Amino acid sequence: MKITKKLVISQKECFDTIINSVLHDVKQTTGKKPLVQKLEGMKFKRKMANGSEAIMIITKCTPPEVYEFQTKTHVNTHTTRYTIENTSEHTCEVVYDETVEAKTAMARWNNILVGGILGFTRKKRITRTLAGIEAYVIQQHKELAAKIEK
Repeated sequence: MKITKKLVISQKECFDTIINSVLHDVKQTTGKKPLVQKLEGMKFKRKMANGSEAIMIITKCTPPEVYEFQTKTHVNTHTTRYTIENTSEHTCEVVYDETVEAKTAMARWNNILVGGILGFTRKKRITRTLAGIEAYVIQQHKELAAKIEK
């Protein structure tokens, strides 16, 4: 699944917001707060919403352009990639790309069936997440401007 969305925030602001969320998740899960430069190659276990456990591997972290990670379960390997392209000083384009590799033929068919049924909902959720990143950064700008005016 590939989603492209233009945001009215800078490339750096978008990347930093994603990475701050990643750092928060890593700290919650492992108790460690690594430097951004040390994220690539990091591996840790994470409890999923359905109660199962997955291995998270940060496969690429190239500020401020690319963040990619894999989520490995006993059934699938999900690879998620955010590519953030600078379109102007205050705008960027985010490409969210997600692929799923199944370990068995049965899991592959399940992914096709479930992906077809839930694909629209997932696209909507990702689009909302990207819009939320944009709204968060804009709100931060407003709060900073209000502090400066005081």
